[in-house]
Amino acid sequence: KGNWFENPSNSSISCLQSGPIRIGRIDLDKSGEEVFDQNQSLVFKQLAVRRIYDADSDSLMYVSYSRKIVDGSAKMSLSTVPLFGRDVTWQNGKPASGN
Repeated sequence: KGNWFENPSNSSISCLQSGPIRIGRIDLDKSGEEVFDQNQSLVFKQLAVRRIYDADSDSLMYVSYSRKIVDGSAKMSLSTVPLFGRDVTWQNGKPASGN
């Protein structure tokens, strides 16, 4: 809408397993853990990525989003990496399902 100096609050993410996965310390909270953030403008706006482990489906979910809502809603993106049947090493032991 005419603001040439600011990126819109759009984000997209795509994840794909391209080799063995090694998982060390991982936050098992339902809200996951922030694994990336980057300023997108001089004031306030940040792009962030959260990683969430879903024990029931044995997968990692990555959610990208903007911290600043513009025009009523931020655009988000979700990508999953299934772990079931894959080459995965859990350094601290695999968490139990239902945590």
